[in-house]
Amino acid sequence: MPGTDQSASQRKRNSRDRGLKIAPNGPGTEWVLVGVWTVVLCFFLLWPSKGTLVDDVSEVFGGGERTDAVGHAVLAFFETAFLFNLIRHRMTRLRALLLAVGSCLILDLALEVAQIWIPARGFTLLDLSANWIGTGLFVLIACPILYRKTH
Repeated sequence: MPGTDQSASQRKRNSRDRGLKIAPNGPGTEWVLVGVWTVVLCFFLLWPSKGTLVDDVSEVFGGGERTDAVGHAVLAFFETAFLFNLIRHRMTRLRALLLAVGSCLILDLALEVAQIWIPARGFTLLDLSANWIGTGLFVLIACPILYRKTH
């Protein structure tokens, strides 16, 4: 039947595009979603915390240093996952992983340092470590999935 045979480049593109997608409507939507998530991340890490939405969200989860650290790890995990998923179609998986991880580590450091100048916030090694642990957890989870044999 005409039109049913796929070219080699189309088959290659289809095999590369398999896997979880952030959004079903294409890469434009994915860029928007990653951008929105990054804004949410920046909001939670840079907004003054006393008497604000950030404080309210923290209180819902217990409001302690440990729950705050878990929140940092979760935010960093998803930032890395979303960024990796966005760029993995444009380069090798290893390069995409390295770029996503490197970008998120730098972003986490920059956001944590920026908290020095925000009232009721401050730079803490616990928060920075939690951010980096979240990114590291993504690597630990993603690597076996990325490099498993597909048969």
